Amino acid sequence: MGLRKKIIITFFATFIADLISSFDFYAMTHDWIWLQLVSGLISQSAWFMTSFFLYDSKDKDERIFLFIATALGCSSGSTIMLLYIKPFFLF
Repeated sequence: MGLRKKIIITFFATFIADLISSFDFYAMTHDWIWLQLVSGLISQSAWFMTSFFLYDSKDKDERIFLFIATALGCSSGSTIMLLYIKPFFLF
């Protein structure tokens, strides 16, 4: 698999995982037990999937690019959750 595909997959997987993890923390404050279970399973499996790309890389430059993709995915996932999705659940 090429580096470009790995970067794209890593970005979107960490974006989705961090979005769901942020929602999981929000569900914890409101004591939504079943949602915590489902979101915890989904987010942890997404984190586990992206770790394969990071551990598989042998080149230092590839690891740096995957690290940057992971950081951008995490920061944008939690930002989207806080700005756009969380206001729908305020009641």
